[in-house]
Amino acid sequence: MSGIAIRDAHPGDEETIFSLLKAMAEFEKLTHIFHLTPEIVARDFMGERRRVQCEIAEWDGAPAGVMIWFRTYGTFRAAPVLFLE
Repeated sequence: MSGIAIRDAHPGDEETIFSLLKAMAEFEKLTHIFHLTPEIVARDFMGERRRVQCEIAEWDGAPAGVMIWFRTYGTFRAAPVLFLE
């Protein structure tokens, strides 16, 4: 099957996620504020107390993108909010 597929990230994807996010930081010229490590990805994206949700986009089976999201709450709007990166 060819084309794009989006799947949940799972343990074992730490290096892929790290590499995709580092490439984005390099493209945006923001490496000076990039502090993420594969260990932090394992803890915050995959751990028992995960802080964010993560999906990986694959093109023809190869990693092509990453989506990070988390729920928060807008107090002034009195409504739930979804933050997407």
